[in-house]
Amino acid sequence: MEGQISDCKIKDIATGLAISLNVTYEVSCQAEQAVKVVQALYDGPHPGAVLEELISRWLQAFARRQKHESNPFIRGYFHGLKKQAEDELNRRAKEEIGLMLEARLSLRDVDKIKPVQIHSQFFPVRVKDYSEELSLKIAEAMLQVNEDNKIYIVTTNEQDSQLLQLLQQKMGVFLRENVTLHEFVYQLNSQLRDKLVTYLNDHFLLYRGRKISYLALDSNEIRSLRPEESLQFEYNDNAVKVKNCPTPISMTHTVVMNLNNIGKYKAAKIDDLETWLESKLKKITRTILLGKEYAELMLSETGEQIKNELEAEVKSIGYSVKHLVSKPPELIDLELKGIHFDDSVECTTKDTRIQSQLSISVHAEIGKINLLKKFLNPHKNIVEEIKERIFQEIKQRVRKIEPETFYLKFHTIEQVLIDGISKTLPELGLKEKSVTVDQDKKHDLFFVCFDELAKELYDYEVIFPISDENEEPLKLIGSFRVLNVDWKNEQGWDKFQRQATHHNPKEIQKKITETFERNIRTNLRTQDIYIIRQANNEVENPEEIESIIIEIAKIIQNLLNQSMKKFGLLGQIENAPLSLTPSDELIEERHLLSKEEHLDTLKTKSEVVKESNKQSLSMAKELLQKRAKYTAEGYENDDPALKNINQQIKTLGIEMPSYSKHKTHSQPKPNSYKSRLDYLKKKTQHLSSEQPTKRLEKDTKEEDNE
Repeated sequence: MEGQISDCKIKDIATGLAISLNVTYEVSCQAEQAVKVVQALYDGPHPGAVLEELISRWLQAFARRQKHESNPFIRGYFHGLKKQAEDELNRRAKEEIGLMLEARLSLRDVDKIKPVQIHSQFFPVRVKDYSEELSLKIAEAMLQVNEDNKIYIVTTNEQDSQLLQLLQQKMGVFLRENVTLHEFVYQLNSQLRDKLVTYLNDHFLLYRGRKISYLALDSNEIRSLRPEESLQFEYNDNAVKVKNCPTPISMTHTVVMNLNNIGKYKAAKIDDLETWLESKLKKITRTILLGKEYAELMLSETGEQIKNELEAEVKSIGYSVKHLVSKPPELIDLELKGIHFDDSVECTTKDTRIQSQLSISVHAEIGKINLLKKFLNPHKNIVEEIKERIFQEIKQRVRKIEPETFYLKFHTIEQVLIDGISKTLPELGLKEKSVTVDQDKKHDLFFVCFDELAKELYDYEVIFPISDENEEPLKLIGSFRVLNVDWKNEQGWDKFQRQATHHNPKEIQKKITETFERNIRTNLRTQDIYIIRQANNEVENPEEIESIIIEIAKIIQNLLNQSMKKFGLLGQIENAPLSLTPSDELIEERHLLSKEEHLDTLKTKSEVVKESNKQSLSMAKELLQKRAKYTAEGYENDDPALKNINQQIKTLGIEMPSYSKHKTHSQPKPNSYKSRLDYLKKKTQHLSSEQPTKRLEKDTKEEDNE
């Protein structure tokens, strides 16, 4: 036999919870139990009605017994009591009426146990620290089934609209009692949402058989409520009085503030935050600094004191001070950049007459502020003060150095000077970053003057008197350069410094050239020049001419040395006196062109054909080569071939000499190459003596007195 009992209500009076159960059953009876069954079921409309009544009564009794055992049937329905109830019905049917019963229980509204998705329109809420009403919206919420308490979905029997309304009420209560405006504005869909989910799941949805798995909230007032979250403010106060300072100083304040509590800020009702902050800073700093000395503004204690007092003020309006710098602008710059300068200093060497220039670069940062305090003064430039102390140290060290060492061996003292600065910086309260010391060649009088003198070649030209008016003038020409200062001579530097101090490089160069030319005229005679000329005419071997030229060059070099001593300098002859007159230059080419390696010297003798172009020079070179060849083969000047070449050379603008191969001069001269060479060697030895001629001594004294 099968049967079903519909809508069997089980109610817990204490909690008010109730459920409706359906009982489906099957019964059978053994023969020996038939009398017992009949006796149990006969008193009623029919046996089936009596059985169903018994089953309902047994189920209610089971539920009541569970309550007394602190295991309520409704709460424990899905946690084992359903099966126990079925077993209880089967047992009582067998024992009390002799029937074999198989009962199955099922919830009437089990189809309601499923996830629910809800959302709402904007509804009003309040927070605990803000008096005005705010709007909130459940943009989306997913309510899953709580498997542990899903029976409550059936017991409450709430519709979605009822659930949404209850959720809004619970949210409003939570926000009003637990949430600040700052959390509402900045954490609505982060920390605040998570707190709401935990609260609703644990205190509201737990007994409705559900839990929130997803929640998105929205408010249309958040943007309008937000002030500046992080504020950077700079303010300059030019009327701050400090101790022992007769006039007010300037203070620069740099403040970075972060918003911590928007509710406090809204409650403070501040119209303009920067104006409010400026007023507070002015009051705090002027009060604190009134008893401070200027140097104390570098100390961290002063800055912390200002920051702490400002922190208390801004905290009351919901902000915090993240960063604060309150110092005079020059001290702020000093902390950020340190001490940095590149400058030139004039120093006196061991010889106090010699003034030298050094280029010094120093970059240092603040080290020990207590040592630096003595340089801090609002009316002084600290960089200049530090620089002056370092310059004093350098000057003292340079004063012990010989001029020769300073200028010629600077690499040996460079590190000594750097070490001096490195030692001084910690004494001034500074920490070294970089130090360089070098000779200031752009401003040092010696370097400027010497570099100008040494960068060029200087020409000299001496014309010697002749007795025959028909002869061409005899000239000795060449060039020289300035090599160095005559350091080995005790008076060398002194003489050069005196010249560099009173004359510019061009004037010195002119005086050197004039002295040198006068020295040549004093020590060389016309006879000496004829020696070279005669060699050009009569000596066929170029090596012999070269020997004579070398001896003459030695004489000229010695004369240059004597001339340079007057100026404290050393010089060198660069171009030997090979070209004496225009005619002699062409004679010289005859010998030089006999060697292949001397062909290019024609280009250096461009004075002969200075108005000719490159093509003319090339043609002249070829013609001169041919002429030299014909002359060497014995051709006379009246020979047609030679006359033709001479005419072409003359057309190019080169004036030909009026002499034959065997031409002689009327001036007396030695009779042989050997005697000429011996004469020149004696001349060289005489002029290489350290004793200058009387004429040079006289000229030197005259010019020194200028």
